[in-house]
Amino acid sequence: ALPTVTQTAKPVLVPIDQGRLSAGSGLDARRSPDGPPAQVAVLRALMADEAVQVLMGREVGDPDGTAWTETGKIDSRGHELGAELVHEIDDQVREIALRIQDLIDAGWSRVTVVTDHGWLLLPGGLPKNEDLPVAVTELKKGRCARVKVGADLSLPTVPWHWDRDVRIAVAPGISCFTANETYEHGGVSPQECVVPRMVVTRAAGATT
Repeated sequence: ALPTVTQTAKPVLVPIDQGRLSAGSGLDARRSPDGPPAQVAVLRALMADEAVQVLMGREVGDPDGTAWTETGKIDSRGHELGAELVHEIDDQVREIALRIQDLIDAGWSRVTVVTDHGWLLLPGGLPKNEDLPVAVTELKKGRCARVKVGADLSLPTVPWHWDRDVRIAVAPGISCFTANETYEHGGVSPQECVVPRMVVTRAAGATT
């Protein structure tokens, strides 16, 4: 989902009827038709309405149903640490693997692992892009910006996932609209857009 920022892309992943979400302000989806932004509490409530178990912490739930859980802190730690994130990647991946193992051991036969976006990481900082005029910008993030209706600009644009009449300017290459950013996402590079969808299944005849 474009742009590759959490508030746009994460709501696309949750196992609910997507018709219950619509375009909000900025880059946020919202609860339809005119509800609050689709942040974590709203998404959890919508899942609960559709009988999706929301598993917190180390909860494993009922394997006969459908569930959603979140683990790992790669994105938040990337924004906090910048280049130092590289020293935590192995631990973050290990945490995700252990969470999957807990669910399989608890009787879940299938765990689908998804993420809302990838990211760019460049020690020394991503190059600053100076081509986004302030006058045409409604909302600016590091790698993307929501631009005003009818704005004239030289940058590439993509339609917003939640309202295709809204244009999103994207920073070309690995450039960034804000200065001194080491870790960022929101653009259309393969690193940000091509994300894994891994399915882990319980081996036939496996026992706990």
